[in-house]
Amino acid sequence: MNNLISDKDMRVYTIIETLFQAQQPITIASLAEITKSSTRIIKYDLNDSTAILSKVNGKIVSSLDGLTLQLPSNIGLDYFKRRLYDQSVGFDLLELIFFDETLTHKEISEKLFISVSSVKRLITKVRAALILYGIDLRTKPFEIVGDERLIRNFYTMYFQERYNVSEWPFSTAYYEFFDKMIERVMVYYGLTSEQYDTNQFRYQHAVDAIRAIKGYRVEEFFNEGEVTRKRQIKTFFMQWKMWCKNTISLRKILLSFLIRR
Repeated sequence: MNNLISDKDMRVYTIIETLFQAQQPITIASLAEITKSSTRIIKYDLNDSTAILSKVNGKIVSSLDGLTLQLPSNIGLDYFKRRLYDQSVGFDLLELIFFDETLTHKEISEKLFISVSSVKRLITKVRAALILYGIDLRTKPFEIVGDERLIRNFYTMYFQERYNVSEWPFSTAYYEFFDKMIERVMVYYGLTSEQYDTNQFRYQHAVDAIRAIKGYRVEEFFNEGEVTRKRQIKTFFMQWKMWCKNTISLRKILLSFLIRR
């Protein structure tokens, strides 16, 4: 999904990610090599990184050996990853379309605070990015098209990476409902929170529900297990029909016997 993020925002994130994961100080030259940019650009990006880090009481410390990152213990890389999505107009467009496919170019430009011509350029960029996921963006009307499974998987991944566990962007899909579903699934299969990604479950089923409400269906196909199960069900019903037939015949015999008596 990184192809919908600006080069500058991606560089700033890469700088923070590299420093976060480093076991020793990192030089500006090394950061330039990692991001495939110049040391001059890195120096500018470090100013932006410092501004972002200051919002969470973090900072970059410089020494003769290089740069190190200092962060509060409750802040991880996921915070900065979500910020990437928040900064991306392309993801904003995809989210708008997910919830409302009746929007016009003008309405989208007003919601994104960009011009109509910028919306058209953005659409071209988004369509090029979606090719990697096997789906496409149609504009008359606005609609994500392609294999429904791929569309649902794409949006599940997007919502899971953009929002944290305390956020719920689905106003029409009730959080409490999916929470109860999770509880029952975990109890039924004897799972623990370490074994089961409950957050992904919520997003996956919320996306499924909203797409289904909009009328999008997943085409059914049978794998070997499903074929076997279908054959077993068919066999069961054949045996059940035979049992019913034999039962009726038995009843007729008994009835004729009683009548003769």
